[in-house]
Amino acid sequence: MIHIFSIFRAPHWSVRIGYIFIKIDSWGNAQGNLFVDSLLIDSSINSSTIGTSSICGYSVNDYSVPLNVNFTHTSDSMTIKINTTLNETAY
Repeated sequence: MIHIFSIFRAPHWSVRIGYIFIKIDSWGNAQGNLFVDSLLIDSSINSSTIGTSSICGYSVNDYSVPLNVNFTHTSDSMTIKINTTLNETAY
C-alpha cells in the first residue's frame, strides 16, 4: 500500500494523477485501487488472462498500463492511497 499526502499552496479546481499500474504474476480477479481523501477514484480489475507475456516470476502473463485520472478537487490538502485487494501471494 502506498500513502501520499500533499498540501496545495495555490487555489485549484481539479487534479490529475498519473501512474503506471503493473500486474506481475497471477492476481485472480483482485483489484488495484486509487483513493483520494478516502474516496475511491479509480479501480482496475485484473485477471490472469490479461497480459501478453511473462516478464517476471511464474508463467502467468504480466502487464503494465499507464493510467491518468482527472477529478474535481478544491481542498488545500489531499491524501492519496493506492492499494490492492490481493489476499494471498501473487504467482
